[in-house]
Amino acid sequence: ALVFLDPFGLKPLRFDALRPLLHRAGETDIFITFVTPAVARHAAEHPEIVWDAIGSNDCPPVDPSAVLSTFCRNLMSEGGFFGVSSYAIRSRKGQAPRYHLILASRSYHAFELMNDFVAQEEAELDRRSYGAIAQQSFLKLWQDQEDQEELINAIRAFGSRTNTTTREEIVQHIVLNHWAIWNTREVRKAVWGLIDVGEIERTRVGRRGHIDSDPL
Repeated sequence: ALVFLDPFGLKPLRFDALRPLLHRAGETDIFITFVTPAVARHAAEHPEIVWDAIGSNDCPPVDPSAVLSTFCRNLMSEGGFFGVSSYAIRSRKGQAPRYHLILASRSYHAFELMNDFVAQEEAELDRRSYGAIAQQSFLKLWQDQEDQEELINAIRAFGSRTNTTTREEIVQHIVLNHWAIWNTREVRKAVWGLIDVGEIERTRVGRRGHIDSDPL
């Protein structure tokens, strides 16, 4: 089942009303728009609106980041999801989000598809930011190089914690732990590059093997 919940503000969002949906059996993908700016509006005089929305009162209602994290954690524990991720919707980098789009799913593939979409959106926000700067081309190239080095270091850090892995496991780790930063094509290309220069050793399975499933 694919479910999209778009409450008008925070008040109509009630965690208790979500429970039957969270407890349903089978594959479930849920998108929720979480109106983050509404947290501050209700926190001072009506914190119960915030707590009713997120399902618990164990976080300070005046901290939108903590409220969002608690809501995602409660969705995860109540729904038995593979993962829960959020993405800030805004017009440009550095702006406060208009809302967060939350994805809760019992399938990894939903996160891979969504990650590629939001990573593309982040790249577009970067282009808009650099578009207002005279040295756009140089700054974009410099940022791309920094991002590539950061990705390589993230792959190395994951590899240092495991004796054997696969390219597909590396992609899954990056998608789930570095949400919206790199698309899966970039990750697969980076792993191939590390194999090509000899930093990662690939063990072919069978006559030809497969790059995504061969042990690394």
